[in-house]
Amino acid sequence: LMKDYIKQNPDNVGIMFNLLMLNTEIIKKLLAMESNISYTRIREAKNISDFTDPEQVEIKRVQEVLKTQYKNLHMFENIRTLDKIMFQINKLHPDLVIIDYIQLVRIDGVKIVREVMAKVMEDIEWESKPKNSNFATIMVSQLNREIKDRFDPKPTLTDFKESGAIEEGCETAIMPFYGHSFDAVRYPEKQMYEVMIRKNRFGLPSNYAVCWDGEKQNFYKPSVVQLDTFKQISKKNERKSSATL
Repeated sequence: LMKDYIKQNPDNVGIMFNLLMLNTEIIKKLLAMESNISYTRIREAKNISDFTDPEQVEIKRVQEVLKTQYKNLHMFENIRTLDKIMFQINKLHPDLVIIDYIQLVRIDGVKIVREVMAKVMEDIEWESKPKNSNFATIMVSQLNREIKDRFDPKPTLTDFKESGAIEEGCETAIMPFYGHSFDAVRYPEKQMYEVMIRKNRFGLPSNYAVCWDGEKQNFYKPSVVQLDTFKQISKKNERKSSATL
């Protein structure tokens, strides 16, 4: 999402607060997206000498792409508190902010997670308004662990960890579902994801079937055959779920 947004306009400014993942891992993902080298190959390499000569040439090419096309992308891995997040937002004047993930944000003096979530949602929403800093925000949330034990593991709004503040404050709630990781028999399509719009303040909830290419770190449109297979499996699982209920 950030890659596509930055590339829409070279003047767009993006900030990523990577509270879970190191910046070097994000760079590896960008290398896979922008090059013809697989993500697995990039992750397994210890240093540049582990790549072939043609791969090294490709990496150098992509490094120049990152320097020029991503010059307005700022990433932070060591910022954990809300006040420091707000400081960087006010300093850099972003167009898009991504926080991964929201449950790791801390507020000095506040220990109850629910209260922290409410404060984070409130402050970010207020600051992002057009009359203030005017930016879009994507906040990644952790889900409750109990979801994996249900017959129907597809997440709902109540599955947000400390869901009340998130559900109430967000404009759009998007939940990707990868069924194969839960049950390879009921969800045999390894590449298929379901992107579920569980809340849409300015539209209707909806579902989209997409495919994931892990080696390129990209979603892509499924083929007609893949889509038909996905629909058949979904209907079959819905009937099983109804019968169980």
